Amino acid sequence: MLHSDEQKFLGWIEKLGGIEVATPRIGDVVVWQFGRSFCHGGLLINSREVVHAYSADGMATVSGLDAPLLREITRNLARPVKYFDCWKKT
Repeated sequence: MLHSDEQKFLGWIEKLGGIEVATPRIGDVVVWQFGRSFCHGGLLINSREVVHAYSADGMATVSGLDAPLLREITRNLARPVKYFDCWKKT
């Protein structure tokens, strides 16, 4: 998905009933743009950390939302991020 213009990950979240939110809460899904699409995600476990799978670690790991990999593409360009509530019942 990294080099695709198709937003497959966001489509899956929408199919699950995910609603994009401006203010994330614990348990919300966090999705970052890597390459041309939003294709890396995790779960917010507190106000500052997320659990996500990272290939360099070879397992699921906990990272701070301020970790350079998640926070920025380069020093001058913030990485786009979206937050989704997938738990609300309508």
